[in-house]
Amino acid sequence: MRAAILPGLPWHQVAGWLAASAVVIVPSLAETFGLVALEAMAGGTPVIAFDVDHLPALIGGGGSIVAREHGHVGLIRAGPRPPIGSWSPPAPGRYSARAPGLVATS
Repeated sequence: MRAAILPGLPWHQVAGWLAASAVVIVPSLAETFGLVALEAMAGGTPVIAFDVDHLPALIGGGGSIVAREHGHVGLIRAGPRPPIGSWSPPAPGRYSARAPGLVATS
């Protein structure tokens, strides 16, 4: 599986993009509120985040909370696990929707 960091999206596309994601990982080590987590959950997408600040109370049953000492690898390990052989990468230049992770290819 390949992943890429993409440029920003126009605001009117963000809600649909988050809702089409299999999961949203919020890697923040400090978070005053958690707007990204809230926006993802509003679209029905589960959130994985560290147990920092307001995130555990905000996310509740809408995802997974990872102890900060597990680091960023802990966030990735908390994500969904597809059955082996059940997923193939999307066509170049496309985003996968509800795949075992949001994957962008170039």
